[in-house]
Amino acid sequence: AAIEPLLACGKLSSINLVGTSVSEAGLERLLGLPSLRQVYVWRSKVTPAGVERAARLRPDVEIVDGAGR
Repeated sequence: AAIEPLLACGKLSSINLVGTSVSEAGLERLLGLPSLRQVYVWRSKVTPAGVERAARLRPDVEIVDGAGR
């Protein structure tokens, strides 16, 4: 859906998803981008549990959720 164009950005290293309706499924799809190193997800639909799961999937990506992570 809305993240589809982002998946085509092969060199994307950082993305700000603050205040968007991105879901945990969308975040996980974005984590498939090998160059991604930083994602901001506070005030999105990604839950703390979703942030933890994403961090386990891609420990090399900093996932900032506004809750001290």
